[in-house]
Amino acid sequence: MPETFAKRLGERVRRGCPVVRIECGETGVRVFYRESGAEKSMDAEYLVCAMSAVMLRRIPVKPEWPETKRWAIANMPYYTATRPVFQSKTKFWKRDGVSPNWEVGESHLHSLWPMAHEVQTQRGLLVGTADGLTAGPAALAVLRRYYPGKSEDIEHAAAIDWARDPWAPTCETMTYRPGELAKFWPAAIEPCGRVHFAGAYCDNLNWGQEAATRSANRVARAIHEA
Repeated sequence: MPETFAKRLGERVRRGCPVVRIECGETGVRVFYRESGAEKSMDAEYLVCAMSAVMLRRIPVKPEWPETKRWAIANMPYYTATRPVFQSKTKFWKRDGVSPNWEVGESHLHSLWPMAHEVQTQRGLLVGTADGLTAGPAALAVLRRYYPGKSEDIEHAAAIDWARDPWAPTCETMTYRPGELAKFWPAAIEPCGRVHFAGAYCDNLNWGQEAATRSANRVARAIHEA
């Protein structure tokens, strides 16, 4: 999806340019970023922060966010995740008459399902979910411990570990602890001057692309009506 947006928007999208600080004024916002090793800046009437709260809390801002906003950003709870990927010589589960859709529930392998049905090949591809920092062999060990058939022939196990990604180390937000809901809402979504906030954590749906889209529409309306 990001690549598609970048292709259609052309030079209006700058990739590989991490934001290093934000300065807020009464009539606009200045964003400082790093491009090709050099620090640059860009001025705008409004700024929409669409990054996760984990990344946003790392960016210095002047003047500082109000105390309620600062607390919500600093304490927004997230979990980390890993995507185990298993390539097999055959779709062995069909031979064994075993469903490949599992809910295992262990830290190194939560769930499992088949992928790439449209690819014409005898090989099989299984993917799953696991806690952050899970390695492929650890996830495979769990699969083999639970698999009830005899034909398993996985030849390669890998893991996409988002917890180790410096730009996307977390997944979705988690539920709040008892008594803390009022500390996050509505502080998490309230604008600060000309800075607005969007993303999955900025919507009461609180899950996935739908929440992110709803928050983006909310911000777009607010700026349009300002």
